[in-house]
Amino acid sequence: MFRVCTVATIVAAGLAIAACGTDSTPTTPETGATPSFRTENSPPGPGAQVSHSKGQFFATFTAPGAPYFVAIGASASAVQEFCSGGDPEFGALKDVFVEKPNDVHAVFKSDGKVPLLLFPAGTEDICDGSPVAEGTGTYTDNFSNLFGGPGRGISGFRIRGQVTDQAGERHHVLVVVHRQLGPDGFRDIVVKIKVN
Repeated sequence: MFRVCTVATIVAAGLAIAACGTDSTPTTPETGATPSFRTENSPPGPGAQVSHSKGQFFATFTAPGAPYFVAIGASASAVQEFCSGGDPEFGALKDVFVEKPNDVHAVFKSDGKVPLLLFPAGTEDICDGSPVAEGTGTYTDNFSNLFGGPGRGISGFRIRGQVTDQAGERHHVLVVVHRQLGPDGFRDIVVKIKVN
């Protein structure tokens, strides 16, 4: 059974590992001179290496006192199939993984609008109940320097979309979360779940 307490971004670790295995050769324009941003303080080397990949994802988020349990990347039918032991299609995702000499930065984005579901407040598992509103939204997840150790890693994600509830009313959804990696793992710095 799939359980989540604060967030389950299933794709982040998998895509980060997958990105390391993809061709990360720096690209240059086909014609024209390549601009240089080197200074006397810049270390020698090829500079940043960029990888792109695609995949599928779904993520869930809730917090104490939140008005809803939010799931993005999975439709109601996909959730039903998943909870029955099936292997449904999830939301399309594309990512950019940038490795610089002193940092790693990645952006995971839904490939356009993907399914967005709201479950009742207090839900802890997508298999525990039925969604009360359904629509589409976009998802963006940024992380920087997660491998730099506690106090240096920064991560955050944003969900923005529209859903229609069972009464036929439309609502705007905004979820914003910022996290920092500390000695005890990630801690939420800012959490916003707005549905209006």
